[in-house]
Amino acid sequence: MISRIQRPIHRPIMAIAVKICGITSMDAVDAAVAVGYALAVEQLMGDDAKPPERAEYIRVIMAELTRLASHLWSIGFLLNDLGAFFTPALYAIEERELILDLFEWAAGSRMMCNYFRFGGVAFDLPPGWLERCRGFVN
Repeated sequence: MISRIQRPIHRPIMAIAVKICGITSMDAVDAAVAVGYALAVEQLMGDDAKPPERAEYIRVIMAELTRLASHLWSIGFLLNDLGAFFTPALYAIEERELILDLFEWAAGSRMMCNYFRFGGVAFDLPPGWLERCRGFVN
């Protein structure tokens, strides 16, 4: 069963799941759909498809970063609509770009990363990624 899931014919299914919302590359909606779909398939396959603990942590980190990027985008433009005349939106977009830089470094793409996979994630985090992420969060 695992060999059938790993065939290239099943990869487009996960790619479709991450294209639901285009605001951020691994948007909170996309991350929820992709991780939920991957978890459902992994649970159906049993213990053989259980992702490593590190991959589970990486999924959570990426999902939370996407949620943060989405909220930055929304709050920036909400303040713009309330009359702050685009300055808060520019600051929010600047911070969002830092998150997209992290996504590009980890997944190789800024938009539509398709980073989540059955049994884990596409790639491990590159050296220095966690330190840069901690620097951004702090």
